[in-house]
Amino acid sequence: MNAAELRAEADIEFEHLDRVVEELVSLRRDVGEREPTLRELVAGGAFLTQFYNGVENLLKRISKHERVPLPEGPDWHVELFRRFCTPSSHGLPVLFDEPLRTELGRFRGFRHVARTSYGTELDWAKVSAGIDRVVPTYARFREAVERYLDFLP
Repeated sequence: MNAAELRAEADIEFEHLDRVVEELVSLRRDVGEREPTLRELVAGGAFLTQFYNGVENLLKRISKHERVPLPEGPDWHVELFRRFCTPSSHGLPVLFDEPLRTELGRFRGFRHVARTSYGTELDWAKVSAGIDRVVPTYARFREAVERYLDFLP
């Protein structure tokens, strides 16, 4: 995959992420301070899961562009993420400073819980807290990826 192809694929991922974030913001506004319906709770959990899926999709695409094979094994999601946190022998860019690493790690952890649970088991306090953090987290993530893309030949 060359730089132009990566940029095109990243733009598509950003379009999807923009939509997911817009839906989360809209959902939070619609619910306000009242108790959410089960449908709203499950939608919030699903959209938060999709948010982290989009983050991971971009990390996979960058790995492919850099010709770095994806990690294997039961913790491959965690290992993929870690590769973008500190300089490594893989040669992948460091995209995440400590605050962004911590914040995205929370979304990854939530995704794991949401994917392995029934929507009826989700906690609105955790879902709404994630929704409240998604806009600034996404802005910082996107900025980091865009900075990387801007320096590609």
